[in-house]
Amino acid sequence: MKETNRLAPLFPSEYRAAGLLQHVTSLPSPYGIGDLGSAAFSWFKHLHDASQSWWQSLPLGWTGY
Repeated sequence: MKETNRLAPLFPSEYRAAGLLQHVTSLPSPYGIGDLGSAAFSWFKHLHDASQSWWQSLPLGWTGY
């Protein structure tokens, strides 16, 4: 008997959402490069107020040499 590997969909077919792709370093901060401090929490609130469901961030790592 052949076994089939069927994955359940992650979301129902009628599911709709909106969001954006933005790197953490583009957020304002006193260090000259973005961080996950108070500006990030303000940004989360702004996204929520704009009915955005997702914020996809690019990978975190060193940004220089």
